[in-house]
Formats: sequence, C-alpha cells, structure tokens
Amino acid sequence: MRGLGRADDGTARRRRHCLSAADRAHRWGSIHLPDSIIGGVRGTSQSRETASSPTDFDCGLHFNYICYAVAVTTTLDALWLTTEQQTIWRTYLAGASRINERLDAELRPFGLDLGEYEILVNLSEADGLEMRMSELAQRVRQSRSRLTHTVARMEAKGLILRKSCPHDRRGVIAVLTASGFNLLKTAAPRHVASVRAALVDVVSCDDFEALGRAMKAVVEVAD
Repeated sequence: MRGLGRADDGTARRRRHCLSAADRAHRWGSIHLPDSIIGGVRGTSQSRETASSPTDFDCGLHFNYICYAVAVTTTLDALWLTTEQQTIWRTYLAGASRINERLDAELRPFGLDLGEYEILVNLSEADGLEMRMSELAQRVRQSRSRLTHTVARMEAKGLILRKSCPHDRRGVIAVLTASGFNLLKTAAPRHVASVRAALVDVVSCDDFEALGRAMKAVVEVAD
C-alpha cells in the first residue's frame, strides 16, 4: 500500500477531486447538479471508473470516493425536488433575502440592523425590560457567542447594559436602557411600514394566512 506522501500522479488527481467534491458538499450541504437531475427527471448511478469525466461523475446519484489511498464509499440517495417544488423553494429564498435586505436598509438610518432591532423588541416585551442572555439567544435565534458580540456592540452605544444574575453567578442578564427603549419607539413605525411594504400588503390575506400556517409547521419540526 502506498504511503500518504508517495502517491502517483493519478492518485494525486483523484485526491484533489475527492477533496474538492467533499469540500463543496461540506460547505454548501449539497453538490451542484444539473436541473434535470435535481428535478428528478433523470439520474444515473456512476462510479469513478465508468464516468467519462469528473463532471459526469459529480452528476451521478451515487458517489464513490477514494481518499488518501484508502477506499471510502459514500452513497448519496435523495428524493429530488420536482420542477414545481424547486421553483417554489428558490422563489422563497429570493423573497426572504429581498425582505431582509429591505428591512435592514430601512433600519440603517437609526444605526440598527434587523438582528439588533429584534433584540430591542424582545427586551421591551420582557418583565422589567430585562432577560437572561441564554433565553434571549433562543428568542432571537442567535448563537450565544454571536449574541454576546451583538449585545456588546449595543452596550457600547448605550442601548443595553449587562448585569450578573443574582441567583446564578454564571448567568448574565441583558437590560434595555432608556436610550434603547426610546430608539425602539422612534424606529418602530418605520420598521412596521417596511414590513407592510415588503410583504404584508403585497400578498392577499389568504396567501398571508397560508404563509403563517406554513412557517408554523416549519418551526414546529423537531431539530
């Protein structure tokens, strides 16, 4: 068996291709496939030996990787989206991106982004205008480390302050300051207007209610 540092040129090329494909799958959650295959119209099972090119191999529904001179087989079997499902999915991604961009742009004159605005809203609705950081992270759907950086930035602007939890030395509580509350009251009308312009007033009442049901089903799915 060849050592890891003594592979021939063919093995080296296979390694590079293997790592490239694996890296793409790791980073993006999938390997790009032609629409005909993604839509489930057709697909072939190919191994590296029968594929006429790396592209042909990448387009197969089954992938056999040979990594570092050790045979490793990874099988990818997927129920591909139909053409209609794919169109809806991509439209959702484009729509969500456009809405977020618009809401961020509307909040920028107030020195806020959408994530910071959500933090202010959740603290304004909490008892005593304060909340444990761990609970706040769940409410605004941010990791604890990301929330810590965001709150530190907002604290530097005087919008939030942090204090220790009296019942848990390791716990930290975020508190909405008067400046933060006043900024929220100033920005809220503009934000609500942008939400209406970007989504609520654009779709019919029936479609908006259907969207609510769909998103409720999404958030109720267990991780």
